[in-house]
Amino acid sequence: VWVGTIDGLSVLGPDGRLTTYTSKNSGLGSDWVIALAIDSQDRVWVATIDPGGPGSLSVLELDGNWTAYTSKGSGLVSDLVTALAIDSQDRVWVGTQIHGVSVLEPDGRLTTYTTENSGLVSNDVAALAIDSQDRVWVENGTNELSVFDPNGSWTTRTTENSGSLSFWVGVVAIDSQDRVWVGTSNSTGTGGLSMLEPDGRWTTYTSENSGLVGNGVTALAIDSQDRVWVGTDTGLNVLEPDGNWTTYTSENSVAALA
Repeated sequence: VWVGTIDGLSVLGPDGRLTTYTSKNSGLGSDWVIALAIDSQDRVWVATIDPGGPGSLSVLELDGNWTAYTSKGSGLVSDLVTALAIDSQDRVWVGTQIHGVSVLEPDGRLTTYTTENSGLVSNDVAALAIDSQDRVWVENGTNELSVFDPNGSWTTRTTENSGSLSFWVGVVAIDSQDRVWVGTSNSTGTGGLSMLEPDGRWTTYTSENSGLVGNGVTALAIDSQDRVWVGTDTGLNVLEPDGNWTTYTSENSVAALA
């Protein structure tokens, strides 16, 4: 289990041992980890930010060595990396602040997509997710999603053309059936959880029509059983494939959270 924190990167091994990497004892660019991704070779890609300067992208190789990617040394479009995702071909997709999305090929080639040279709806990328067809879903913190198809085409999902996206999209996750789960919220705490079926149908869950504990969705994860774990502003939900909800809060799970 790899855990990114504001004080470095920790890994909890199956034997219970905990190892922590920091900028002082490793090739980590900064102690403030903002995004993590692991490729098929178990290499760990880490994006960090430095409150006092630029961020960085580093990869921990299996042999324990670190490799750094920067705008100066490797041609990365920006050192302000905000999101990471890895597709089935081990291409590393790098979302940046203000400068669009870069994709790093296994052979080291780098391609960058921006609003100027592609159908990307915004250069300010907040989250990335990749489905089983290697389509890349890009969200920029608004009510618009850009989707890159491996054939090179782009499409955009908006409130107007999808009928379901509303408020501010904050997080995206994709399950084994290629259903796209979208967490939304805004400054007033409204929003919810929307799910896009492969056939284009949307379903939206809120605290009013489901077991969702809070409408301000801030985190999403999907496990091997397609259970959807939903972090909200008022607790943690689990949506089972059969439609049942479980809620964990500090009141009902103190022992587990301690």
